[in-house]
Amino acid sequence: MLDELVALLPILQADNSDELIKRELGENSILKLGKAKTRQRMMPEFKRRFNAMPRSFWNWFLLLDRAGKTIALYYCLLRSYLLLKDVHLNLFFPRLKSADPSVTKADVLRYILKIAAQDEFVDSWSDATKGRVASSCIAFIRMIGMLDSKGDGLKSVTIDVQLAADFISRGESWYLEALGMPLFEINRIKERM
Repeated sequence: MLDELVALLPILQADNSDELIKRELGENSILKLGKAKTRQRMMPEFKRRFNAMPRSFWNWFLLLDRAGKTIALYYCLLRSYLLLKDVHLNLFFPRLKSADPSVTKADVLRYILKIAAQDEFVDSWSDATKGRVASSCIAFIRMIGMLDSKGDGLKSVTIDVQLAADFISRGESWYLEALGMPLFEINRIKERM
């Protein structure tokens, strides 16, 4: 929900954010998410994502173009949700580098079930919740361009050189590699910095 997060950032960054959030939940003037129940459910997720990153990240984030914001938001999601990071690093990335670079919702669901066999919290989720999480994981990589828009083929994400340099300067070159940027390109950008 990129547009909604961008719209909420001034509220989340405000000194009186709790008061402003409470008002937004009632008035719906910024989010414009139909039902109050939906806003009540989504607001903690927005706050979780916001709090997962330092304030400097969000100041930088607001300066990016839409494509850059999308890549930066996925980074934030990986930092906010450890399960997503696990799925990305241990399923998506290896598949991207494999002879058959493809992934489906069923693959993600199988991976989540494997995690559930060792994690009581994940195991406690209903089958419907596990399915929604698997669908979200697929939607996220489709959003950043790592998954074909209609198929199941994985591909490296195209990242602007300046955006890549920004991640490198933040000590986060692992993220570029996880998106499929070759190490020689990462090293070339490092040499130019």
